[in-house]
Amino acid sequence: MELVVTAKIRLLPTEAQHQQLVETMQAMKQALNFASKVAYEHHLLSSFKKLQGLVYRDLRELFGLKSQMTIGWEWKRWRRSS
Repeated sequence: MELVVTAKIRLLPTEAQHQQLVETMQAMKQALNFASKVAYEHHLLSSFKKLQGLVYRDLRELFGLKSQMTIGWEWKRWRRSS
């Protein structure tokens, strides 16, 4: 049995941290749209590993994402839903 714990927290970022969060979320959104387009164009909607191989380097370079974000929770959620 899997135990899931949910915590509700409130972030109180400085103005600079807020701007960084906004920029990171925008980059992630653009990266996911890019990956979705590649998946559709290459008929890889059910092949996570092949898609990751195609887009990993581009996501790092074009969108400035760190490796943890490039293969982070959105990817895992996408993989579970396909």
